[in-house]
Amino acid sequence: MLNQKIPVRKNYLIPKSMWQRLAKFVLNNRLPLLIALLCITIVMAFFASKVKMSYEFSKAIPTDNRKYTDYLSFKEKFGDDGNVLVIGAQSEQFFKLKNFQHFIGLTESLKKVPYVENVLSVANAVNLLKDSVNEKLDAIPIFSKPFPLPLVIIYRLKFII
Repeated sequence: MLNQKIPVRKNYLIPKSMWQRLAKFVLNNRLPLLIALLCITIVMAFFASKVKMSYEFSKAIPTDNRKYTDYLSFKEKFGDDGNVLVIGAQSEQFFKLKNFQHFIGLTESLKKVPYVENVLSVANAVNLLKDSVNEKLDAIPIFSKPFPLPLVIIYRLKFII
């Protein structure tokens, strides 16, 4: 009984799974596969370096759309930047006291919005004066707080600016 041979199954009789065949292929062809992977990585890195960010609208909006043409004219007049929000105001009545006070209120409320770093407006404009002694420029606010300013000063500043 001890000398009895146990029947051994031949490898060709054992069905191979897909993963076994894949593993054999990868192990047998590892150098060509590594070279191909390196070439593909280099090509992808080259094209990734050419990627650029765009803040333009997609062409899904028709170019003759009224709101889109208004946006383009606004952008042409005031310019644009991806991190800047520009609010433009143009009115003959802008420097009237009541309207100017509302604009100052808007400026002050925008300063309180979270993540707003700075608000630049006519209300907080400065006049640069030359300091010859210290050889520097001093920024003097045009409108001193507390607001509101007298209407005569606002009209006078309208012609200075």
